[in-house]
Amino acid sequence: MDKIRIMVVDDMQDIREYFSLVLSHEPKFEIVGQASSGKEAIAKAEKIKPDVILMDIQMETDTAGIDATEKILKSLPEIKVIMLSVHDDDENIVKSFMAGACDYVTKTSGFRNVIDTICDNVNGSAMESIKNKVLVNEMIRMKNERNSLIYMVTVISRLTKSEFQILKLCYKGYSYSEIAEMRFVEEETIRSFVSKILKKANSKSMKSLVDSLKRLGVDSMMEED
Repeated sequence: MDKIRIMVVDDMQDIREYFSLVLSHEPKFEIVGQASSGKEAIAKAEKIKPDVILMDIQMETDTAGIDATEKILKSLPEIKVIMLSVHDDDENIVKSFMAGACDYVTKTSGFRNVIDTICDNVNGSAMESIKNKVLVNEMIRMKNERNSLIYMVTVISRLTKSEFQILKLCYKGYSYSEIAEMRFVEEETIRSFVSKILKKANSKSMKSLVDSLKRLGVDSMMEED
């Protein structure tokens, strides 16, 4: 079986070499090139024609990897581009998929996850392909429809257990001071949790978030103990 030929793109030399070194130890992989910018990635991709590119998002510009991905896939659509990101950033993930990337991994992912992601996208089981297409389409839709039920369920699924419990108490109408008393912590601690919840939900206030949830009819989810 032919090896999967991989090019690693990142503006940090240590990261490029780290990924290249670890992945080169996989018998099924071959590292065929590295690039330190989006511009270099475009030039090398056309010359090397790798099977897979691990593409950093932020390099010479904040979206250099996304821009490079779009240009590469216009002329070489058979290449599988997997984005590398420091954060699980919804906006950049959506932009990456819209540019043609087939998947993404965070730089803090375990290497088994990186390896599995590469193999899944190269071998592409029908179920994985369908799942990724549905995910891409839904993420694009969510960008333009922030108050959709699916978006809210996705947001809730990303909350920690403590954040979810606090959201449920806010949903039920308890004040921050009452929640702090119930959870035996300072009110400032609850406000800190609320700030994290609102950031994940891309919401300006807890009131607007709760109002959106109530409009979407998620009572059963919020009433569970």
